[in-house]
Amino acid sequence: TADGLAVTEGRTWRTLPGSRQAQYMALAEDDQGALWAGTIAQSAGQTCLVKVEHDRLRAADIRNLPRGASVTSLLWQPGQGLWIGTYGLYRLPLGAREALPVAVPGWEMEHSVTALARDGQGGLWVGGSAGLAHWDGQSWAVLPRSALKDGIMDLASTGPGEAFFCYRGTP
Repeated sequence: TADGLAVTEGRTWRTLPGSRQAQYMALAEDDQGALWAGTIAQSAGQTCLVKVEHDRLRAADIRNLPRGASVTSLLWQPGQGLWIGTYGLYRLPLGAREALPVAVPGWEMEHSVTALARDGQGGLWVGGSAGLAHWDGQSWAVLPRSALKDGIMDLASTGPGEAFFCYRGTP
């Protein structure tokens, strides 16, 4: 949303104090109930990952994320940590302060990652400007971008090896 980060408590909602300064693109809840939020970059040096605890927002001090790049997708994987989609794919292991870049075969780190989904068996679906990829915990399977003209907008997994996705363009 462009107007802050909102929370609902039953039939009412409110905007979290201090959240109107950013546009939010992605949300994920971790094992401790804290909320992670990805924002659109407003300046070159901005940190675009925010952690929300007890209605308080703070920039996540995570090393190795590209500065000034919007965080467009987030996914918490229980027992493993946070997957971060921005220009490229990153993984923040449990308790770590440094994001690890994740190489997807045939994708460059400047490709935007716009969608993430778990497959129910510990695997991960990744969608973005480079197409669609699936990590089964051992290896990657990549659907060529030529089949998906302008990339993936969102996706959901319905089970092992199967995903539904929204895309731009004509396959």
